[in-house]
Amino acid sequence: MNNYNDGSSLSRDLSTPLLTSGLTATNEIDVLNGGGSAIHSSSESCEVHPTEYQPIGDNVTALTLAMIIFYNVTGGPFGIEPSVKAAGNLYAIIGIALMPFVWAVPEMYMTYRLSTMFPCASGGVLWVEKAMNPTMGLVQGYLGWIGGVVNAASFLALLYEYIMSQFFADAGQSEVNSLLRYGAILLLALLLAAVNYRGLVLVGRASTLIYIVSMSAFLVMVVIGIPKVVPYFRSSVDPQKWLETPQTDSVEQFDDDSLSTSGWLPLENFAGIAFRPLVNTLFWNFNNFDQAGHYSVSVPKKTFQRGLSLSLLLVSSAYLIPVLIAIGATDINQSDWKAGTFAVAGTDIAGKWLGNWIVLSTAISVGASFCSELAADSMQLMGMADRAQIPSIFSHRSSFGTPTYSIIMCLIVIASVLPLEFGLIIELSNFAYCVSVSMEFMAFVQLQIRNGDDSNLRKFFYALLVVPALMINVLVILLASYATYIYAAVVVVVFLLFINAKVLGSSVRKCFRSRRAQTVGSSDKVIV
Repeated sequence: MNNYNDGSSLSRDLSTPLLTSGLTATNEIDVLNGGGSAIHSSSESCEVHPTEYQPIGDNVTALTLAMIIFYNVTGGPFGIEPSVKAAGNLYAIIGIALMPFVWAVPEMYMTYRLSTMFPCASGGVLWVEKAMNPTMGLVQGYLGWIGGVVNAASFLALLYEYIMSQFFADAGQSEVNSLLRYGAILLLALLLAAVNYRGLVLVGRASTLIYIVSMSAFLVMVVIGIPKVVPYFRSSVDPQKWLETPQTDSVEQFDDDSLSTSGWLPLENFAGIAFRPLVNTLFWNFNNFDQAGHYSVSVPKKTFQRGLSLSLLLVSSAYLIPVLIAIGATDINQSDWKAGTFAVAGTDIAGKWLGNWIVLSTAISVGASFCSELAADSMQLMGMADRAQIPSIFSHRSSFGTPTYSIIMCLIVIASVLPLEFGLIIELSNFAYCVSVSMEFMAFVQLQIRNGDDSNLRKFFYALLVVPALMINVLVILLASYATYIYAAVVVVVFLLFINAKVLGSSVRKCFRSRRAQTVGSSDKVIV
């Protein structure tokens, strides 16, 4: 473990979020114990400084790497449930089954190719710098930071939904005071941020243990639920439910912010399918395979390749199998599927104890995910400040070696989006991530297709991978609500303020000095 209290090793940093869609349990991570998730980048070199943080140890196995990537991407099946509400049983299952091929595989392959070209802990930032220029690398890192911070807020909103579904199922949204909801989630955010501020080690070498804890409840649900689905054992529920299409041609059952804010794409709701929550939910649950690029610096090529492949199997099965069992073994209607429904399904399948177990698993995974995400995002701001890319105040360390004002800045962004419903929060996170990962794909196009030495046939294969992935990114952006476009505009303004803060500050100081000089000169004249 490394401490960066003196800031020497961060002076050349442009960090990117290590942990943007789940818990990364690296065997060297000291979650904010003085800077454990700093990531190093240089447009000139990929060499790792002796004091720099390396995300994984030298002896990591493919299985361990797969679990780490698993927590980068998902952390468990939590949050996939709104896809069933958006599209019905059949189309949701088809979407979950197809996403690994049309999105995850292209993102993984892009990550593998660029990581083997530039095995560096900074990942996408360096790829974009190499293909374009350092400024575009800065933009990619900033968008990754925004997406990561908003993603951290979505973890807390997701946990709230699970608790409400399991313990307060009879209380409708209108009965829950919005201010009380906001206060409860914000209090949890502050408590977890305090853990980060103190620099407590949260996960260490516990990736396998966390995987077992977070997935054990779902494994029990699958084992108990199989006899209720497969007629060979006993048929209490017809597995034909997997083939059910949307119940209605309207999407009136959506009463959250996912659809109450309109967008401009006319086909956002078609044939009973609410495409906005469907696409955003699937995308949110399957993205972030590119975060594996951060570990390429300390993982052998074959281990990296096998770990990526195995992680895809873990992620895909973690979503598809629980959804199949929950649909086939329960009588939950399409309109009742939402974040937290797995807890309800567990209660229906085995009893209240299993539902409570699922909520506990969610709390452990989501809480640790939030801490890891906040750690990475705050360290990223500190690294950017140490490189004089944003105001130097964000490089201030506490007595624990943690970035005080960077954590506060992350909390301000989190607090600003917490009043929103879970569906809209993940839409905001997806929007920023789409632009960020699209820049990585364009870097892949530049480095591998336009300037690469591969055969034309292989370049054609690359194009076949990239085009569907970019189309999904475009679809996510086009399906966004007007509120998300406003959010994007604010993000751009904040970015411009950040990178021009020194210039603006200097101009303001000159203006005040000039006015003060004029005032003093006028006073002297009056005295004379």
